[in-house]
Amino acid sequence: MGWALALIYLVWGMNWVVMKTANLYFPSTQFVAYRFAVGAASRLRHGLRAAWR
Repeated sequence: MGWALALIYLVWGMNWVVMKTANLYFPSTQFVAYRFAVGAASRLRHGLRAAWR
């Protein structure tokens, strides 16, 4: 259980650094739009792959 929490903290911590860095190059709303688009494409790809099994 401890290693899982450490992994979550690491992922969330790195996400904070990525968001702060991205805000230097993109406006906040544009970065959120890109993030959601990548997330949606990833979920769609996974869903389509699972549907073909």
